[in-house]
Amino acid sequence: MEIETELVKEKIKIPFNAYDIFGYLLPGIITLLAIYSFEFWTKLQIDKLTNPINLHLPLLRAINISGEMVFETNKWPLSAMFFIAILIIAYIVGHIVSSVSSFFIDRIFVFKGYGYPYQLLLNLNLPDEKSYTPSFYRGFFFWANAYFLLRFYITLYPKQWLWETTFWLGWYIVAVVILKVGLSHFKKYPIIEQQKLKSLIESYAPPLLKNFDKVALFIVRYLFAGPYDLLARFLSQFINTRETFNSEFIESYKELFRSNFSLDAKIAGSNNYWFCACYIAEKSPVLNAMLINWLHMYSFARHISTAFYIAFFYCFISLFLQEQLFNFLNYRSVLFLLPLIFFFLSLIMLTRFYYLYFSYYSKFVFRAFYLLNKIKPK
Repeated sequence: MEIETELVKEKIKIPFNAYDIFGYLLPGIITLLAIYSFEFWTKLQIDKLTNPINLHLPLLRAINISGEMVFETNKWPLSAMFFIAILIIAYIVGHIVSSVSSFFIDRIFVFKGYGYPYQLLLNLNLPDEKSYTPSFYRGFFFWANAYFLLRFYITLYPKQWLWETTFWLGWYIVAVVILKVGLSHFKKYPIIEQQKLKSLIESYAPPLLKNFDKVALFIVRYLFAGPYDLLARFLSQFINTRETFNSEFIESYKELFRSNFSLDAKIAGSNNYWFCACYIAEKSPVLNAMLINWLHMYSFARHISTAFYIAFFYCFISLFLQEQLFNFLNYRSVLFLLPLIFFFLSLIMLTRFYYLYFSYYSKFVFRAFYLLNKIKPK
């Protein structure tokens, strides 16, 4: 009987693991809970009014209506189904949060704005210093969020100077986006066509625009990305996210990479990471378990950051679309404080994510690969 029981356990495996809980379910729950808390507090303020107003609070209304229908029947199967349904919805929302997180944080903010950690750690395939792209994405991240914060603040304090600042900031962002798109298309032209266009500009353009490529680079790199880079450089001094491996380690790594995979690390691209991670998984279950632990930790931080940001953006859109109605509420400063808390929690968790991703997970991949090659088997 014991043998049969063990065989049954091996065949019937629970399809969920720790990553499903911490990577999908909890971020989904936090997203829904944050939005619900905002709408719940709003409803409390509406109930205090002499003449109640009709604000659109979809999540609160959906949960309250379905909850009342379930609990009024006083039947535990319906209550159980209600909670299961909420968990399923939270799990689905968690997958959406994960997709948004992977695209905007991993593929755009990290990859486009910095390059993946292996590039900096190993001094390989670093972004071109003359390229506009990394600076543009870092600057866009900074100024777009500054715009959202200002626009959000205006709903609480509609001052004329704030309106004017937000207006010009919005057009500044649009102008730089147009500049970046134009430069990207210009670089796709053949070299001969680029030289002809440059000659034409130098002949007829004002003195300031004769070296338009240098002027554009200055605008994107120093004016657009400069404020973000100053803050990031200051923060990186404390969390060591700009620290690379020393030259001796890098050269030794390149030799080991070539001897194991018959590839030059300089042209291997992201295979530097993938091959090393697969090597660790094959050679050392213990080190791989440590690696997976760091993976889960930084993924959780990234998803929670996105969950709080989605909650902030939901509150921002709700306030923006119903601004006149929200002005009737009391304690608006407290109500507006909640989305700001979501925003800064998102930034804190984003910093936590990059710290774990760069300083622990990515460094551990190459250190473990190096260690496994240097340890002599007994």
